[in-house]
Amino acid sequence: MRVKYLAKRLAAIAVFANIALVTVPFLSADVIPNHNILVSIKTRLQGLQRGLQVTSDLVAPLPSCVTCCYRYIHCLNSTECGNNTFVKANLPYDEIVKRQCKRRLPGAIIIGTKKSGTSALQKFLGFHPEIAAADGEPHFFNRPVYHYGETFYKKMMPLSSKQQITLEKTPIYYAYHPLGVHRRVHRLLPRAKLIIILRDPIKRAISDYFMETRYLLASGGKLSPKRLEPLHGYDLGDTFEKSVLTAAGGKVNPQSKFVSLSVYNNSLAHWLSFFPRSSLLAIDGDAFVKDPLPALKETEHFLGVQSFFDEDSFFTEENRGFRCLAKPVRTCWKSVKRPPHPTIPEDVLQKLKKFYEPYNRSLVKLLNQTFEWIK
Repeated sequence: MRVKYLAKRLAAIAVFANIALVTVPFLSADVIPNHNILVSIKTRLQGLQRGLQVTSDLVAPLPSCVTCCYRYIHCLNSTECGNNTFVKANLPYDEIVKRQCKRRLPGAIIIGTKKSGTSALQKFLGFHPEIAAADGEPHFFNRPVYHYGETFYKKMMPLSSKQQITLEKTPIYYAYHPLGVHRRVHRLLPRAKLIIILRDPIKRAISDYFMETRYLLASGGKLSPKRLEPLHGYDLGDTFEKSVLTAAGGKVNPQSKFVSLSVYNNSLAHWLSFFPRSSLLAIDGDAFVKDPLPALKETEHFLGVQSFFDEDSFFTEENRGFRCLAKPVRTCWKSVKRPPHPTIPEDVLQKLKKFYEPYNRSLVKLLNQTFEWIK
């Protein structure tokens, strides 16, 4: 009778919560000792999922994390899970209490730069057992929600245990010094550790331009208010060169957002007037794309967390331009096929190279650090 009652309860939970296969890894043997009955319950739960195909490889055990406030559970819905066969779910309430999980202010922030690999860094670090990474981009310090205060900001963060450091990523923070974002961050998080990825400024500007044109096309030619906010609105020309060069004279236009967001030293100087250099980790974006491991090891040391990533943490999948994660779970970020960027005229590239040279030299002097893309 107990088994039948439990089966009905589990089936109801699966329907209303739309989750699958959560029973097997988390039910102890003393609750359901009969393996055949357990398999039957599991199969029934699978059958309740809409349009899902039961396959044997989806019942493999998933890793556990003793310091985390989540668990991995199997996912059978490819529409919701993409290339993954798992999702992260909160622990049972009693376990959350036991691990003292709660929403905490970030101890680290990825402040930039846009189109430089910050999403990949955030996703990789999100699998580290001592890092609780917030999803998406909170944009707390550069939008009106800042005035809602600390409590509101905490609600934007994930649950974390006392053994974890909370991490958030908003890669436009670094450029919002006119709004005093660096002051706001320092006021609330004076001991925060800041991470920034610095990519070849020309490559970053080109990638930024084509991303913004995709947004424009997707919106039917009208940008949303979100994308027209201060320092986020762009003067989009028909071509990249028209967007970065002046109409009169064809010189590099320093007022172009595509150009100015790649002038890293000016923005970082404002941040370093509030935070010590030891609080800032600058990652070479070009090197990170080729091999993420050195940057991840450097980040672990910078954040003071245990060594977790190694050579066995990654694998390469054909037709993808980046490394995939092999552990703690095997996953590869969803690949979006886009047409290649049109070739930029060589004279435009040379103008940009000459424009950025003095800024790059100042950056090296400011950070006492050089980068692969600085010749």
